[in-house]
Amino acid sequence: MASLTSNSASQPKRSSQTENASTLQQPIFPSSPATSNHMVPPALKSSHGPHIEADPVRPTGEEDLLVNSSLMFFSTRPDASSLHLLANTPKLEPQALEILLRNWKSGGEHMRYLNHFVQNSTCCTAIPVVNWTRWWGTDETLFDLVDQIVAEEERTLVTKTLLKADMKFQLDFTRLRASWADAWRLACRQDRWVDAKDHLVGFGVNTRLKDSALSVVAEDFLERWHRALEAWRVGNSTSLSNIPRVFPIEDRDEFLEILRDCREMRLDIAKSWYEYGSMPWLI
Repeated sequence: MASLTSNSASQPKRSSQTENASTLQQPIFPSSPATSNHMVPPALKSSHGPHIEADPVRPTGEEDLLVNSSLMFFSTRPDASSLHLLANTPKLEPQALEILLRNWKSGGEHMRYLNHFVQNSTCCTAIPVVNWTRWWGTDETLFDLVDQIVAEEERTLVTKTLLKADMKFQLDFTRLRASWADAWRLACRQDRWVDAKDHLVGFGVNTRLKDSALSVVAEDFLERWHRALEAWRVGNSTSLSNIPRVFPIEDRDEFLEILRDCREMRLDIAKSWYEYGSMPWLI
């Protein structure tokens, strides 16, 4: 379990660790928007199933009671209905990822909703910070929930999905954050792989989280240098034969260095990166 650090000089008491701690003591009644303009837009299609439709009109009342004080779905409603309701309740967007993980089940449906929620910046405000509610001593962050609730075969994918979303939005920290959050954000903002790696190798976290963070940052750098190399390859093939374009040696060297590090550290990156790195024109 990662230790935590605060934005202030003193550590808040448990009762003030979340912004809405008092509201979490009672079942949450989601608000119902008056028009469809406030609905969560449908997610992009993914390999985990069809996209998630927003409700044009949703009734109000007791049927909107979605989770109890532990952020668990009520058993009187099928999980599929609860997930759909969660995706169409704007009031719960900041808590959506935590609710999803606390109610996680294998099989693809929850993964599909995860891919939906991480497209929405409002749902990603609490990725590297303290959970909205804590009910045992080791559920401080979303990544603790992944390790404790998500099935082993899905943990790495879920962890990387959350990290990629945080890298994409890099929203300001609004609450207590994990002790590794600052190092993670610094790594995301580096211009050189070697500098980003230095911020991550000393992570005081479990191996899965550290390796996932390294993998996500490594693939981000690989994508950068891939674009530069492809720009040269395409441009060189269309330019006049007597005016060759300068080969981006530094970009190539950085690309191959990242691949060597990923292989040595056995990081989980797409095999297609190694295939691209072995092309004759590149080496």
